[in-house]
Amino acid sequence: MDNPNFRLLWCSSVLCMTPRVMETTILAWIVLELTNSPLQVSYVGALNWAPLLLLGFIGGTLADSFNRKIVFVTTIVFNLLTAIIMTILLVLNLIEVWHTFILAFITGSFHSLGMASRRSLMHDLVGNERVTNAVALDNLGNNTSRIVGPSIAGILIIYGGVKVGYIGICILFVVAVLTSIKIKTTHNTDHNLIETNLFRNLIDGLKYVKGQTTLLATVLIACVMNLTITPYVQMTPVMARDVLKVPPDLMGFLLSSHGIGALIGSLVIASVVIHYHGRIYILGSSLALICLFIFSLSETYLFSLIIVLILGIGNAGFNTMQMSLTMLIPRNSKRGASLGAMSLGIGMGPTGMVLTGIVANAIGIASALRINSIVGIICLGLITLLVPSLKQNFAANFDNKNST
Repeated sequence: MDNPNFRLLWCSSVLCMTPRVMETTILAWIVLELTNSPLQVSYVGALNWAPLLLLGFIGGTLADSFNRKIVFVTTIVFNLLTAIIMTILLVLNLIEVWHTFILAFITGSFHSLGMASRRSLMHDLVGNERVTNAVALDNLGNNTSRIVGPSIAGILIIYGGVKVGYIGICILFVVAVLTSIKIKTTHNTDHNLIETNLFRNLIDGLKYVKGQTTLLATVLIACVMNLTITPYVQMTPVMARDVLKVPPDLMGFLLSSHGIGALIGSLVIASVVIHYHGRIYILGSSLALICLFIFSLSETYLFSLIIVLILGIGNAGFNTMQMSLTMLIPRNSKRGASLGAMSLGIGMGPTGMVLTGIVANAIGIASALRINSIVGIICLGLITLLVPSLKQNFAANFDNKNST
């Protein structure tokens, strides 16, 4: 955090993620008030994250084809405009359910298009040697936003209603734009502006990721983890009510326990120098999947609380290293494509939620989570065995490669 431009980027990232989480919370509340349908509430979350699967790779191509700072700032501006439109609809009492679905998809789309540029810009500011610490600090900020955002949204709804909540979102986005504009890049982020054929860059990026075995394995593990681990957070309230038999306040502590574990993991990673990124990637993923299996067997609240905390620590290792590896492995001109490919893996989360929900309806939530953990462990083991290069020293092996 001693780099002033990285501090600005970090602050703007937190200022973007917090209103994004607030928006998801408030939109869910609006839909619940209008429809009293939990199913339609789930659509808000799915539509908000689904664009990662559709637009993430395009966002990576944008990061390789245009000035990354400009792309990042532009996406924030469009999210601000979307929030302003929503605020106007609420003030005029014109809001309908279909408005929330469209707006959730639009904000998710701009977030997806800007993600790779923001991550690439992070690497441009700190370089290979400190990128892992930077990603850990970035995850720390994201986890903090996920804890603070819903609380702020709830307080604003209680004391001022959803209109005031959206005014708060608009204010945070304005501050995010002003903060991000002040960022001064210390690396040449315009080196790839010569080739601006987006379609050609997109095809080249896909071919590049396919041809990089280690990078492809990294993305595949991300797909596995988002299909199996990510849905458990969405289904934790069901576990709390139907299996652990606890009231809503204890359910909230259970969800917070995951966030606390993720914060601890991110802080530890941010404070140390790491060379074997792939090993921590595999270890963190394995720890999270094993804890998910144990959690699915637990019927004791206190024990579940501890297991979820450890799961959060493992998940921090997975989240940090998936982004670090996608920035360390490729050469500079393909870093955006690499991050775009990773967003495809992250975009598997909504698919995992739907599949887990279907299985849970058929055989119960505990069994559904148990199946997720077993499938995840098997797939992770196979990928690790088939691609042993994932465990090598990336700090040593890729510095020379990225400089050529």
